[in-house]
Amino acid sequence: MQAAIQAVKEAVNSGKTVYFHCAGGRNRTGTVATGVLLELGLATTVEEAEALAKGKRPDINIKQEMRDVLKGFYPSK
Repeated sequence: MQAAIQAVKEAVNSGKTVYFHCAGGRNRTGTVATGVLLELGLATTVEEAEALAKGKRPDINIKQEMRDVLKGFYPSK
């Protein structure tokens, strides 16, 4: 997850347009999108970032274990 989040962040910071595509697009994709929002400083907490991601794709349903992974990456968030 962390490698995917960093890769997307680097692409965005280099001015590239990034699209997310996944068969389901709910759990892992939502987790990466949420992490990217945190990395880019567009949200201050995991919950806020998840809500922003859900605002764009309401189907996102991050499982608790993936939310815990994010909280491990961003403990103060």
